[in-house]
Amino acid sequence: MHTSIKRILLIGKNRRYIYLNVVLSSVILFVICLFYPISDPPRYISNVLAHVTKETRAEIIISATNLNYNTIRNATQLICTYTAERIASEPREVPQYYIVQPRLIDGDSIAKQKIPYFYTLWKSAPKLPRVITPCEHQIYLNLLIKLDNLCRKYDIPYMMIGGTLLGSYKYHDFLPWDDDVDLFMPYSDKNRFVTAMNSDFKNISIEYLYLHNRYLKVYFNWSPNAGLYPWRFPFIDIFFYEQNQTYIWHYNDPIPGPMKKSDIFPLVLRPFSELWLPSPGNPISVFASTGWFSMETACYSRGYSHRREVIEPTIYTKCSELQDFYPFNIASRSSETIPCNILSSMISTTG
Repeated sequence: MHTSIKRILLIGKNRRYIYLNVVLSSVILFVICLFYPISDPPRYISNVLAHVTKETRAEIIISATNLNYNTIRNATQLICTYTAERIASEPREVPQYYIVQPRLIDGDSIAKQKIPYFYTLWKSAPKLPRVITPCEHQIYLNLLIKLDNLCRKYDIPYMMIGGTLLGSYKYHDFLPWDDDVDLFMPYSDKNRFVTAMNSDFKNISIEYLYLHNRYLKVYFNWSPNAGLYPWRFPFIDIFFYEQNQTYIWHYNDPIPGPMKKSDIFPLVLRPFSELWLPSPGNPISVFASTGWFSMETACYSRGYSHRREVIEPTIYTKCSELQDFYPFNIASRSSETIPCNILSSMISTTG
């Protein structure tokens, strides 16, 4: 048979197969909707929000994500709506230098303080633009609040690492051109963390990724998919470390160099957007262990989109060319830090 005729027949078969799948899927979906009615979650939440003040809406948004997925299927839109309302109510003229000093010395109390944050101050540099939206930013903060509360409850140590630590160090927030969160946790606490997550949160999923479960992805299971992959975006990557009396190092990853425990512990609280999060005591040494020696002068994207899980062109530019767009932290690095006296295991310097 002629090759072109074979191709035509094959295409016809594939089309019939696709049509059959579409019909069957539609029938199954109809049956599910018929026998498994779901209430209208956006209308329910809108009725709740209509009877509260704007100051308490943030807490409702956070608590709403604890509800069953079948009850709150549209939580992304809910958080986006809240974020839009928040931006609309922000002052249009914010002081140019808005310096926040912690009012309390107790580490736990500081961690629970919210740092004033204004989306109306957001700008985007043409050479190295922002890659997450205010709504995605809020979803990340919701995830971090839940994870931080869980780790406090079960005494599980963690800290910022990688681009998240660099963002906190330079901008007190995300790197504007970064679109994920990187955290570091002892490998010995991995199973305990997973058990606690599965026990306390039904709407947050955990994916075990890479060789021998080298790291976890944590995300809300109602968020949109990350590209063509089964996990969702936004997500938090949790990497693990092992340790001895002197050093800690990445679990099952020989590329990042070992770090001295004296450079890591005790952990300190550093600002990250509206939150105070645990971080290594000497971030400069942590950056050096990963080969980041020019982060004060050179700014560049990592050449990857986590939202779509695809490789993108790496963009390099001088940090000085971005200072009219992004809030660089240029304060003295010798200022007094505040110990993170939250988790006893966090500040331990022994193996």
